[in-house]
Amino acid sequence: MKNLDMPLKKPILIFLLISAAGFTWLLITARLPLVTDISIFLISVIALLWLNRDMGLLEKAKKQLQEGEHKYLQLIQTAHVLLYVTNRGGYFTFVSKHAAALTGYTDAELLGQHYSMHIDPEMYDELMQYYLRQVREKIPVTHREFQIITKNGERKWVEQEVVVLYKDGEMKGYQCWLKDISERIKYEQELIHARKVAEDAKHQQEMFLANMSHEIRTPMNGIIGMTNLLLNTSLTLEQKEYIQATQQSASNLLAIINEILDFSKIRSGKMALEQIAFHFRELMDKTLLPLQLQAQQKGLRYSLEIADEVPDHLLGDPVRFTQIMVNLVENAIKFTPEGSIGVRCRVLATQNTQVRIGFEVSDTGIGIPADKQEIIFESFTQSNVENTRRYGGTGLGLAITRELVTLQGGSLTVKSKEGAGTTFFCEIPFTKNLFLPETQSKGLAAATQPRPVLQGKMLLVAEDNIINQRVALNTLHKAGARVDIAADGKEVLSLVQQKEYDCIIMDIQMPEMDGYTTTIQLRKQGIDTPVIAMTAAAIKGEREKCLQSGMNDYISKPFVPEELYMKILDNTPLPGPGVVDFNHLRSILYNDTAYIKEMLQEFLTTMPKNVQEIREAAQQQDWKRAAFLAHRLKSSLGIVPIVNAMETTRDLEKEAEQGTNIPAIHEKVQQLSAIMDAACQEVVQEMERL
Repeated sequence: MKNLDMPLKKPILIFLLISAAGFTWLLITARLPLVTDISIFLISVIALLWLNRDMGLLEKAKKQLQEGEHKYLQLIQTAHVLLYVTNRGGYFTFVSKHAAALTGYTDAELLGQHYSMHIDPEMYDELMQYYLRQVREKIPVTHREFQIITKNGERKWVEQEVVVLYKDGEMKGYQCWLKDISERIKYEQELIHARKVAEDAKHQQEMFLANMSHEIRTPMNGIIGMTNLLLNTSLTLEQKEYIQATQQSASNLLAIINEILDFSKIRSGKMALEQIAFHFRELMDKTLLPLQLQAQQKGLRYSLEIADEVPDHLLGDPVRFTQIMVNLVENAIKFTPEGSIGVRCRVLATQNTQVRIGFEVSDTGIGIPADKQEIIFESFTQSNVENTRRYGGTGLGLAITRELVTLQGGSLTVKSKEGAGTTFFCEIPFTKNLFLPETQSKGLAAATQPRPVLQGKMLLVAEDNIINQRVALNTLHKAGARVDIAADGKEVLSLVQQKEYDCIIMDIQMPEMDGYTTTIQLRKQGIDTPVIAMTAAAIKGEREKCLQSGMNDYISKPFVPEELYMKILDNTPLPGPGVVDFNHLRSILYNDTAYIKEMLQEFLTTMPKNVQEIREAAQQQDWKRAAFLAHRLKSSLGIVPIVNAMETTRDLEKEAEQGTNIPAIHEKVQQLSAIMDAACQEVVQEMERL
């Protein structure tokens, strides 16, 4: 056997000698039989040999363990493992060579030192509390990122994993793995910096657009406003032609500005779509009529075909839809020297109230080369440079058009052959408006008729530009308002102390004190006069900024007179407390005094009679008739708004339909009677004032 060749250990040899001596003595004295003595001796020898074998194996295992530990320590020292161990006081008891190299020290220099030697004092206090909590709460493993200070003063970022070491249930120290993450942190910081630079650049771009918009729109407001006023004066045909040409040029320049701003809004995700009712055929006719005349003046044939199945009443964004159609048709006219322009509309699909309408805008113009038919939808791009020089344009029209179509859930494609014309195919989804009255559109034209809609209003206009002062003054005077002018915010604060105004039209960018600061000061002084911002910075977010400063509404320059009138009427306060909202009535009737008197007279004629009929039905306990009369009364309240009347009438109708809570019905009838009596008195006073 292999183990028999192993040298016997000294204890075993001594034991064998003693055993042999004992065996000899027993044999001589003949105290035991010979056979028994031999057996005992052999058993002892075998046992001793087996014991010798086990002790050899134990010695070998111990040697292998020592060799393994040596190899493990050697592996840690030579591999890129950043490991160190501290006792419970934080003093290094083991440091791998690479962990030491990370700090710039040798492992010999670190052994016996405290780990705080390469950590900022403030960070050390934080880390100490952190790892004491790990011990206290018996957290198995923790991870932490922090900076260390190397021997030469360099700072490095590390990620540290810490395991608490225990022996017999007692905490003995920490075993820590380090990872140098300086490059990762540097990369993250570069990303953060790059993001900040990009955000700053985006902000600068928005500010540039806002400033550019303001600087261009301010003189544009003067040009368009003055030409509007001039066209209302007595002019010769030649003068009128010149003024109209000036106005057309100004409108073209404004369209270019709007294209750039729209493009910026779309790309920044700030373009908001509306969902309002409109009459499709009327909108198409009004939108395309000027373009039809433009095509005919150029000698082009023009046709518009709308299929019978296309609904008249739709819900969508008519402004953006108009912009899409104008861009496509204007494009067709621009690039068609001779021939025809055709617009066709048809229903592509219908599902419940949803309808998808297809539009084709075709021309017989110069066409688009096959390899250019996709790039025409890119920003600032036309099919070739020669077209840009010959036909002009920013190269944004089709890019904006496709973006607007996509925003509405539609699609825009093109089919063209160079020299043979182009057809744009557009699909846009709309919602059928099943509840739009047929007569709604009749009132739209009335808004364009000049009336003294601001008769009796006292307004203050804050504007530093002299041309825009004259435009605002004349525009508001023509609407019947009395107007004072302030050149800056300080003058506004002075004038409001001297006179009471119904509304303040506030420019934003003024010297001395801007519109925001002025409005904030007004509100701090307790002056709640409505303020309407009028600014050339027509970008998304400007309105919200105006409202946050305490303003009531917002209108951009150049302004449409009718829009400004409506803003003023919507925001001017009632002449005094009461139950009738005469301000709303004036707004919806465009302050047409004759029409207002007619409506108020109708109210005085019918309302007392209607309320008396409800009283009689309640006295007779004819609940079905009382419910019918209350329902009929609600339609009248939509014309002349009365505080709490609609809610009371609605509750009365509900109670009368059930016919079970008799006291509640009589209570609602009494409340309605009291409200209507007060309303009739106010209507009489208002008619006397008119």
